[in-house]
Amino acid sequence: MSENNLKKAQSLQEVALFCEKLREIELLAPAGNLSIAKAAISCGADAVYMGGPQFGARYKAGNSWQDLQQAVQYAHVYGAKMYLTLNTVLFDAELPQALDMAQRAYDIGIDALIIQDLGLLACDLPPIALHASTQCHIDSIDKAQFLASVGFKRLILARELSVNQVSKIAHSMEAEVETFIHGALCVSYSGQCYLSCDMQGRSGNRGECAQACRLPYTLENASGKILCRDKYLLSMKDLNASLWLLQLMQAGVKSFKIEGRLKDEVYVKNVVSFYRQKIDDLLCEKIDYKRASDGNTFFYFEPNIEKSFHREYTDLFLDEQRKELVCLQTPKAVGECVGEVESVLSDSYGSVLVVKANKTMQAGDGLFYMKENGESDGFGLNKVEKGLSITRLYTPKRVSIDRGTILYRNEDREFEKKVRGEITKRKIPINMVFGFLQKEECYFLQVQDERGLQAKFIFDFGEKKYEIALDTNTAKEHFEKQMSKMGNTFYELYKLESRVEKFPFIPISEQNAARRAVLEKLTEKRIKYFTPVDVPYTDLTHMDKQGNQELKVLDYRANITNNKAEEFYRLHGMKSVEKGFELLSKEQQKGKVLMVCKHCIKYQMKRCPKYFSPDVDFEQPLFISYKRNKFALHFDCAHCRMEIYRNTNV
Repeated sequence: MSENNLKKAQSLQEVALFCEKLREIELLAPAGNLSIAKAAISCGADAVYMGGPQFGARYKAGNSWQDLQQAVQYAHVYGAKMYLTLNTVLFDAELPQALDMAQRAYDIGIDALIIQDLGLLACDLPPIALHASTQCHIDSIDKAQFLASVGFKRLILARELSVNQVSKIAHSMEAEVETFIHGALCVSYSGQCYLSCDMQGRSGNRGECAQACRLPYTLENASGKILCRDKYLLSMKDLNASLWLLQLMQAGVKSFKIEGRLKDEVYVKNVVSFYRQKIDDLLCEKIDYKRASDGNTFFYFEPNIEKSFHREYTDLFLDEQRKELVCLQTPKAVGECVGEVESVLSDSYGSVLVVKANKTMQAGDGLFYMKENGESDGFGLNKVEKGLSITRLYTPKRVSIDRGTILYRNEDREFEKKVRGEITKRKIPINMVFGFLQKEECYFLQVQDERGLQAKFIFDFGEKKYEIALDTNTAKEHFEKQMSKMGNTFYELYKLESRVEKFPFIPISEQNAARRAVLEKLTEKRIKYFTPVDVPYTDLTHMDKQGNQELKVLDYRANITNNKAEEFYRLHGMKSVEKGFELLSKEQQKGKVLMVCKHCIKYQMKRCPKYFSPDVDFEQPLFISYKRNKFALHFDCAHCRMEIYRNTNV
């Protein structure tokens, strides 16, 4: 809601009536555990996504059902939502357990399941909303419409799409659209990466990715000429779409997703707070949109995404432009630039760096730098002495570093301490009425939120009768002051109305008890109000069996690892269905594409013939290798794609 319209509104009810006509924009945050989920919501997230005990695409980010239920209730107080990641492919023996998880998720009020395995749609699922995972690789209108037609409420689109492509998909159907806006990127199309499974037997589609893309590879041509050695040829930069939020909103995106269920609480609080402020600024300017949950967030730190773990940032292909997408020198976090080395003095105990600094540093900070040979290194600070024009940095170990080296801070101790220690508050505004019921001859306290939900408390402490105060004005002032003390509750007082002519004397303890009781009742009502409604069941047996023409023949990249998934696709007219990569024998896996990437090594190294001068050394075939693993590269220049295969000739 725009700030001007908000100021004109005379009550919370007017605010609510105005907002009913607006389109919701959701900020969706990752949560590795209950504590992080609460922190994300307190910092303004409209929804969080969490893993359950099993079958999440981040197998290290599992949670107990007790914690999940607490997260659901905490989210629903604010009108926020909680989604469960059930987004791995499943084997036949695992389907009963996965269905049990789906049922338990429904029972505790989880708002939606994020799934990849379409075999679940051929099972007896509870009436819970379904979101199609980004692992489904939704990159076309046909695929999006197909998934929407079989019952998905929301589609999480492929990250490689431009704003224009997102818009075309979003406006082609009624299903909601979700896009990633921040965090780590997969170099391969999501759901289409088998490199980890090939190299270490750990399937990314099973939540066990070994991050083979973050390893150093050597590039050579067919003649055996080394074109570069031990570079991070597949290690993608991190996504930062903060400058594209308005365009994505206008393209029809409902939910903005932050990656990072393995990130810590400081990271999540900082990044969520940053995007909350960015989105709120846009909502104040654009009267067609509103945030997807309730409450006002009060920040006690200035969010800065440069201070949280990140590689170099990219906006990927949102603008449809080709660009360099990987960090060749390091897969690690670089951080913010803090200065340039002027000189170094070393002894047997450590080094003293004389630095021309542009940021204030302190002991405990972690610094990062690149060597002339392309290798990266870092060190912590024992002591910092700031002078008029230079800063002296004392290190606990000897550092070999050249004059002119740029220093980056990838660990800001003071900032992390502040973010970790401060409690960001999120408050739901309420109206409060104090009055007298003539028929019952008793006083009451009633509260109402902007949704119109109400709770009432009757002052009947032992059926006592309250005497009129000797000084009713003073009694009223004290009462209003006491009622405004919301403390660590979910609420803030927007307006208090007194409907009694002469104010009674009510002991402070009873005023406090009344306030606590009425707010507890309101909280219970809000949790119940935001419990998700049942989703109508989609009867697959009556679907159009002609199906999607693109999907008549399915190979291993459809990730079919159970009989129910095969049954689902055959119901939709698929004539040929290949088993998923994880079920193929080593012999069957030979020759399979292990990665399909929009990232292109030729373009990265300025050897792409479409954009740069051709280089005979970079003509196909090219190979990358890591230790005993060697892979062949194929370049589909017509579609600007790079494919990676296991080299079977070695």
